[in-house]
Amino acid sequence: ISYFRKRVGKRTICQSLQTSSASVAQRKLAELVRQGSVEDAPPELSTIRTVGDCLDVFRSRIAADVRTKPRTKEYWLECTQSLERSWPELAELPTSRVTADACRSWATKFAGGSSPTRYNNTMSVMRHAFSIAIEAGLRTSNPAIGKTSGFWHSASRRSTRECGSATKLEWPR
Repeated sequence: ISYFRKRVGKRTICQSLQTSSASVAQRKLAELVRQGSVEDAPPELSTIRTVGDCLDVFRSRIAADVRTKPRTKEYWLECTQSLERSWPELAELPTSRVTADACRSWATKFAGGSSPTRYNNTMSVMRHAFSIAIEAGLRTSNPAIGKTSGFWHSASRRSTRECGSATKLEWPR
């Protein structure tokens, strides 16, 4: 008996064509496609090839989200711009060429010059972009998930100043 498999979004559809003949299976599959029983990826995902395309889909989803406040939308777009400015060649890379090591390397550099909140939210943008690539069927795993999340500053990044009997921690200027 012949089966067909198709990845749709995050799930794989497996359906029996109830025939053992290859030619009959091809005709049945063509008929299912014509009827629309075999779904394709959503139209917004069908044109994705690069990380920049994923970021464009992310931007359009943020803009279309009616539950998100306008300033929050602006902030997410700022985080997207921070990602693109700090890793300029990322937008042109095919989604399959980005590795977890490359994400960790970028994250280490980016963490040195950004606030903890901006770092964590920019990492979130990157994770969302690769989730979109997974949804489109271009990747099976998210390279931005793992040891790249979570911000920390080393003790050398902060300076201390005595204020009476208490010690006050300050961000360097």
